Amino acid sequence: MAELHVVSALKGKRGELMRDITVARDRIAMLEADLASVEGAIRVFDPDSILPEKGKRVPALYAAPFGHMTRHIMDCLRGGQAKLTGEVTSYVMECRQLDPADKRLWFSMRNRTSAALGRLRRKGFIRSETGPDGWEVLWRAA
Repeated sequence: MAELHVVSALKGKRGELMRDITVARDRIAMLEADLASVEGAIRVFDPDSILPEKGKRVPALYAAPFGHMTRHIMDCLRGGQAKLTGEVTSYVMECRQLDPADKRLWFSMRNRTSAALGRLRRKGFIRSETGPDGWEVLWRAA
């Protein structure tokens, strides 16, 4: 009987999310129409104007200052013991005093950490190995 309540609640949540997605898509469509109108007005007054394709880059939420990710990653890997990507991510979050219980933030930080690990590997500062299960990647300082 409990499964019926769970399924009912999940269906309600699904409907809520679908409505939110529809509202967000409608908002994006309105913004794109407004942008086209503004660009059209610019062309009326300055037909030779060259408009950039992309807007200004917005910094990522919880963006680290330049070099901080590298420093935290290298500090984590200096002990000589191989670490999994998730362990390195947790270490970086701990150093930056971010909440590891926030799953969305944790996955975002894991992606950023993975990208930084890849850059450090290409530069030769660290190396990667296949983990014991064949799927995970272990990282070591070179």
